[in-house]
Amino acid sequence: MKDTTSNKYEKLFEDNELDTAAAATDKERNKNAPVKEDKDQTSIMWLTTAEAASLGAEEVAARLHVDVRTGLWWQEADHRKQLVGFNEFSVKEQEPTWKKYLEQFKNPLILLLLASAFVSVCMRQFDDAVSITVAIIIVVTVAFVQEYRSEKSLEELNKLVPPTCH
Repeated sequence: MKDTTSNKYEKLFEDNELDTAAAATDKERNKNAPVKEDKDQTSIMWLTTAEAASLGAEEVAARLHVDVRTGLWWQEADHRKQLVGFNEFSVKEQEPTWKKYLEQFKNPLILLLLASAFVSVCMRQFDDAVSITVAIIIVVTVAFVQEYRSEKSLEELNKLVPPTCH
């Protein structure tokens, strides 16, 4: 299987008008590198973050078949973009505000207070149940407002720092 993968790389480099001697050198250097194949039977070398961090810049470039001085040919960049998509972070959709508010009730102390309010109702001590419930609502609302403000502050800070690497 390694031979067929190597042949695919050599063909890929020939298609991009790269030096096949450099491709052969890369082939020898990267015998154990992980390979991801797509439906068109072409492949791209992959490195985990841990592997890339442990290697030097030249070795990472060699394993990824990139020339540090010239970068990728535009055809190769388009090909890789089609395989793996854009080099962007995925952004989660925000939860609705009401869900965030209700999540405050998952706090064990709040659950304990809710249970004590329920017990007070069962014992027909309605004034205690009402005061406990009011205290719960105040505590949950204050916690929610603090969390909401901190999330908004973090979002504003993220807008100031664009997600790019150097």
